[in-house]
Amino acid sequence: MIIVDECYRDSADLDSNWHEILEYFGSATQLGLTATLKETEDVSNISYFCAQTDDKSLYTYSLKQRIEDGFLAPYRVISVELNIDKDEYRPRCPLLLIKGAVLCAINPTIRSCSCFL
Repeated sequence: MIIVDECYRDSADLDSNWHEILEYFGSATQLGLTATLKETEDVSNISYFCAQTDDKSLYTYSLKQRIEDGFLAPYRVISVELNIDKDEYRPRCPLLLIKGAVLCAINPTIRSCSCFL
């Protein structure tokens, strides 16, 4: 059995190394896990991982259900208005970057912290 976590990354892309590995072990049971399906003209995780099933079914576990089951905490969206033009804003301090996402820009001269997830 081959289990591919985060299978949206490259597993269904015909030119990827992962795809070659999956094709090489084509007779093995393959399980692709992702919270982010990749569906483009060239790449489809759904068609690749469901191609061998008759019903084309996927197991889905919705955000709402995960919260109701207690696996995720409920969330609230809070919008904070700032008097800063986002197109003109240039940070005066380093930004903390993790996997390309700006987590927080803190500047002691500005009375706010802008967080983006």
